[in-house]
Amino acid sequence: MAVLALIELASYEGETEWLEIARNAFLFVMDNLVGYPLVYGNWLCAFNVFLSPVKELALLFPPNYGDVHLYDSVLWSTHRPECIVAAATYPPEQRSPKLLHHRTLVDNKPTVYICRNFTCDLPIQTPEQLREKLL
Repeated sequence: MAVLALIELASYEGETEWLEIARNAFLFVMDNLVGYPLVYGNWLCAFNVFLSPVKELALLFPPNYGDVHLYDSVLWSTHRPECIVAAATYPPEQRSPKLLHHRTLVDNKPTVYICRNFTCDLPIQTPEQLREKLL
């Protein structure tokens, strides 16, 4: 669904104008959402994402790091519609999502930044710390 993709892209790129476009799309269909919720299930799911605070996760890994699966198993152990995840080997490519830009590895170890509106908490480095933060 295009409006959900727009919301997610806004979270990856920090583009608030895209959220405004999504908001206008919801206003356009709002009467139908209320009147015919079973027909507009995808719209309602997108609206839930739009209204919920999004956790932006930026994961950076040292080159040739072999245990990415340890972080994946934490991230995807449950359904997390409130999270968007961008991951890359450090340094991320210029064309990578803006969420990954201006973030660094700490002690040349995997580093995870949990952010809201591009403002991040202190970085964490272990799958266990990530599990605690996502609870």
